[in-house]
Amino acid sequence: MLLTRQLLAKYGGVWITTDFALKNDVANVSEQQRAFRTIVMAATDRPMYHNAFGNAAELHAYLAAEGMQAVELNQLDEAPQLSSMKRLALPAAFLQQIKPGLRLWIVELLRQQPRN
Repeated sequence: MLLTRQLLAKYGGVWITTDFALKNDVANVSEQQRAFRTIVMAATDRPMYHNAFGNAAELHAYLAAEGMQAVELNQLDEAPQLSSMKRLALPAAFLQQIKPGLRLWIVELLRQQPRN
């Protein structure tokens, strides 16, 4: 996170990421969602959800301690045509099922006003 904070301090702007996960979102998932994770892991060559935060408050506390803050948006609402989603070629019904867990986090320096 130090590098992220340094880049934001030097150049301004925001960091948009899907990389934060919350444990309550990653537990008790359906067989389809496990299959989705396997597909994403194969496509990205990265294990998913091993470093999930306990909850949103824990994530926000971590970011604040690093001098940053985040606003949560839904990935499908904000960027429905992401190339990663097209590449996975998932059925629309399945995307709607997993939509609540598809988040974009807009991260910025703490001294800025939150985007709400």
